[in-house]
Amino acid sequence: MSEEENGRSKLSLAVEGAQRIAALLRDDDEITVIPFDAAARDVVGPLPGSQREQAIRQLERVQVGGGGITIFDGLTESAKYMRASKLPTRHIITITDGNDTTQQEGAIDLVNQLRAEGITVTSIAIGQGSDVAFLEQAARAGGGRHFLTESAAKLPSILVDETQVLLRPYILEQDFTPAIGIA
Repeated sequence: MSEEENGRSKLSLAVEGAQRIAALLRDDDEITVIPFDAAARDVVGPLPGSQREQAIRQLERVQVGGGGITIFDGLTESAKYMRASKLPTRHIITITDGNDTTQQEGAIDLVNQLRAEGITVTSIAIGQGSDVAFLEQAARAGGGRHFLTESAAKLPSILVDETQVLLRPYILEQDFTPAIGIA
């Protein structure tokens, strides 16, 4: 995630996307961002949407770590936060290079377990690589979507699009026909 594209690191683009997500949140929503390579660092949150400005400021401090993404440990860390949340929608978005996702063993089993607990997983791969098929499989198992982009510059818009799918309105305005029933 330290590689640069047009003068910006992949990580800075992911951070920009997370900041845009924070700006979209409703007050009752929640955000947690866990930068992870071999270990979690600079964790932001969990913070309610009402503290979006604090989340945006904290995200500015996220820095590049080193090495590949140990996906099993990263998902395990994410699971701790998701399991502690009582919100009805709990969703993990992983962002990795298409060829730098290590520690895959056991990760799909964990994703299946999370899905059974009502926690969904989406994956974003930056660039083609040997790990893209695994990342697609993880998203399918997690009930989320998989995105593959050759351009890290698309990360902010992919993250916003995925978030807008999840942030459905509380009130649905549509025609309905009431029916009489016995309770």
